[in-house]
Amino acid sequence: MKLFLAGLVTVGLLACGGPDGEGDSGMAPPVDAGQDAHDAGQADPDSGGIVDAGPVVMTDAGPDVDGGPLRGCADGPPLELGRCRDSLTSFDCMGMDTEVGDFTAMLEDEELRMVIGPQGSTMFVLSARSSGFDPGDPDVSPVSTVNPTIELTLLDEAGEVVTLYRGRGVFTADPAVPGAFFRSELFIVVDESASLLVGQRLTADGILRDRTGVERCGSLTFIAAR
Repeated sequence: MKLFLAGLVTVGLLACGGPDGEGDSGMAPPVDAGQDAHDAGQADPDSGGIVDAGPVVMTDAGPDVDGGPLRGCADGPPLELGRCRDSLTSFDCMGMDTEVGDFTAMLEDEELRMVIGPQGSTMFVLSARSSGFDPGDPDVSPVSTVNPTIELTLLDEAGEVVTLYRGRGVFTADPAVPGAFFRSELFIVVDESASLLVGQRLTADGILRDRTGVERCGSLTFIAAR
């Protein structure tokens, strides 16, 4: 199975967690997920300490990330959010160590299937792509502050927060889009609320911040499926 530093905060409907960055609302700091884990090889996508009581935050997303307003997004390219697809099999990513995740664009209101990870956690697996930012350094630790941070907020149809994610990792050059960089395998665990989400129209709002303060923002609306 794929090893990684898990990174999400569960809020509202959820009571799950993983290892990732610092929290801004009195919670413990969150940890990283997705590509960070793939590169760092330290934990499974859903083995980051899922719990059954109360919101949990994950490992360090870096002290330089303050979770503040989206200062520079209006002036730059968008942050595209899409599904993570295993380029070797064309199936959705599930967190297996044999996968090679890529960025696959999605249409608005397209279905996104929840998957069961190697440790049994239910999750959506997203990927992100943008340009005009510092993609990070593959020769340092994925959680190093030289690498960009991604924050995702998953909202239900009523606009209520389902879960939060924060993770740091290196972006990879996208051979299909010159000048663009992507990060795959962003694991958003929804264990406790999974059955309530089926058929719902969900929105993932995302922000990327690189080490120089450049920000990229984007949103993806999809239909939750199992």
